[in-house]
Amino acid sequence: MRSYSNRHTLETISFIPCVASWERDYAAALRFWSPKYIQHSAHIAPGREGLFALVRSSPDTLRYENQVIVAEGDYVIAHGRFSGIGRPAAWIAADIVRFENGLLAEHWDVLQDEATQKNP
Repeated sequence: MRSYSNRHTLETISFIPCVASWERDYAAALRFWSPKYIQHSAHIAPGREGLFALVRSSPDTLRYENQVIVAEGDYVIAHGRFSGIGRPAAWIAADIVRFENGLLAEHWDVLQDEATQKNP
């Protein structure tokens, strides 16, 4: 069993299911995002409404599997895998979030197609 000691790490673990496809509980998710939330990702519209709109438009097959969460101060990096997104390959993501007053204040991400190993 994993052990988490950073408060923001625990908050991150709590908010992921609120917007992931298996819950999509937007009312609950609102309590985690600042109304002044800044979205730095080029593929997501501004603000928390942009993020929620992206998730609403995602296929029901969307799944997120978290692998690692690292936190320091007000920053958390969650590394995981998005599958069922209607693309030829799953996305491997590093989501970086900054907390302010206990709420998600900013988000950046790094995405790449999952590498597959093929035998010749």
